[in-house]
Amino acid sequence: MPIISTIEARQPRGRLLHAGMFFVLGVGGLAMLYPFLIMVSGSVRTEMDEQDLNLVPPYLVDRAALYRKLLESKYNEDVRNLNRAHRSKTFDFRMVQPPRTVDVAEVDLFEQFLRETAPPRHWRVGGGTHSNKNLPWRMREIQQRLATRFAGDIDAYNRDMGTATLQWVAIRITPPDWINRRFDYQDNPLFDAYFAATDAAPLAEQQLVSPAGFFLETIIFPTYGQSTTANYNRAHARPLASYADFTLPQTVPGEDEPTLRREWLEFIRRDLHPSFITLSDVPQSAYAGFLADRYKTIDALNKAWDSTHADFAAIALPAGQWLRGMERQDYIDFLQLQAPESYRIVGPEYAWRRWLIEKFRTVEAANAAMNTSHRCFDSIPMPIEQQEFRYITENAGALRWKLATNNYRFVIAELFVQGDAFRNTMILCLLAVLTAVIVNPLAAYAMSRFRLRGTYNILLILMATVAFPPMVTLIPKFIMLREMNLLNTFAALVLPFAANGYLIFLLKTFFDSLPQELYEAAAIDGASEPRIFLQITMSLSTPILAVVALEAFNAAYAMFLYALIVAPSPDMWLATVWLGQFKERVSLGPVFAAVLVTCIPTLIIFILAQRVIMRGIIVPTEK
Repeated sequence: MPIISTIEARQPRGRLLHAGMFFVLGVGGLAMLYPFLIMVSGSVRTEMDEQDLNLVPPYLVDRAALYRKLLESKYNEDVRNLNRAHRSKTFDFRMVQPPRTVDVAEVDLFEQFLRETAPPRHWRVGGGTHSNKNLPWRMREIQQRLATRFAGDIDAYNRDMGTATLQWVAIRITPPDWINRRFDYQDNPLFDAYFAATDAAPLAEQQLVSPAGFFLETIIFPTYGQSTTANYNRAHARPLASYADFTLPQTVPGEDEPTLRREWLEFIRRDLHPSFITLSDVPQSAYAGFLADRYKTIDALNKAWDSTHADFAAIALPAGQWLRGMERQDYIDFLQLQAPESYRIVGPEYAWRRWLIEKFRTVEAANAAMNTSHRCFDSIPMPIEQQEFRYITENAGALRWKLATNNYRFVIAELFVQGDAFRNTMILCLLAVLTAVIVNPLAAYAMSRFRLRGTYNILLILMATVAFPPMVTLIPKFIMLREMNLLNTFAALVLPFAANGYLIFLLKTFFDSLPQELYEAAAIDGASEPRIFLQITMSLSTPILAVVALEAFNAAYAMFLYALIVAPSPDMWLATVWLGQFKERVSLGPVFAAVLVTCIPTLIIFILAQRVIMRGIIVPTEK
């Protein structure tokens, strides 16, 4: 009998009561759905916004938020790199505001400059190549390039690199800090793949090093602070409205700017990498003579530099190329002997201004072409912020898709493509289901069909095993498997759970309910016991067998602590064990994505098994 009668339901009071019930149920449903939606939303986030609880990530609908997400990826989650490029002092990517306007003509000229001049590799840093806890998309591209180069043989990669990496997805690279004097690197396959990925990246996703930004970071901000330019203006002859207006002189400042001159020389001699310093009005022979006095013989120099120079006179004075090892140190020592007026800084910002001078000749012509109002060429900055904002404006859809799927690509690469966890889990689930639907029905059939003596006691013992928590038997099982040399095998994961007391009890109860006339008719027709078991008992037990299979699948798929103890080798990790290790080294976004991905197989299996369970039991009434 319904709670509300049909007549009452048509009355205003009944309709109001119905509406109230639906409202309460709807609120309850939403309360259950909200945490799931938060997880889905969190799975498409990064460290910058993973703590937010809004259901829709802002970057999916807001262009300013998308701009900040691009900066986070481009500058490899290191706000220092952003500050160098933008000549600012920001403490968090969330604080960055997009430029108010974008001068399309200026950005077009800037990208034309980049294409025509092709800045050398040590002037650029690849964006999307490093993350504290995640796997950026360009780092994944580097891994794929390495896997292709070594034909998928991780051991060959390890031999070449002298490493012990277990999977391609575990390979990482620290972005080169080209402009820092203490940075150096060695040619190897990892850097080759990094350079190839960086060269193929869009111009707006490549960082350009900035001597001026590095000067602010290492000299100005520690001395005068970064919140305002008041302290800086009191100490310098040329005041600044903001640090964004700062221009680092390419040559040493004059005696009329003593403070800036002292800071400039300190920067050159202590912080700036010598690859960004050239010498003017210094003869080639002076450098050759310096090297000859130091090494005496060209063979000694070639050994120290790992080079093949014919003689000292053939060694050119560095002109901005990358210097490494002893060649770098020798040039640093040579720089110390030269007059400050001979120093000259090189880098993207100076090349940009020189390109403008060669193209337009006058600053008025450059201003007319770029719709700007600069006083001189030295005050023209690289329009990096405008370039970045125009890039996200023109590629918003692709960038949003890339950001939204990045965590899932990360998880899929580890779980399905390059890792063994999912394969191991599926093998274990298959073996567990097969043993469960073979061993348990056989035991239950024997007790149900033949009415064995002591059946009740056997069932009591089997059910008693359910009363003990699994942790009680964990250590004995481990010791037995160790003595049998079965650790880190599928046998160790399957055999201890082949028989289940609860499932045997459940199956026996179901078998007892089957009509005995069917067994008698089959016996009269001469059917053997195995045939009776297979063609009658098992065929009529499809729903309960589906329950058994589902229970076995869930137990195997959710196995964690036991699997971690008896099969701790990474080659034998299950999805749950992998997930436990995965969450310790990544941020929340990939963890949420991994949880959602690993839930998909259980959902599919449950839906398929539910159809069989809900079908009911069909017992023929006639032979």
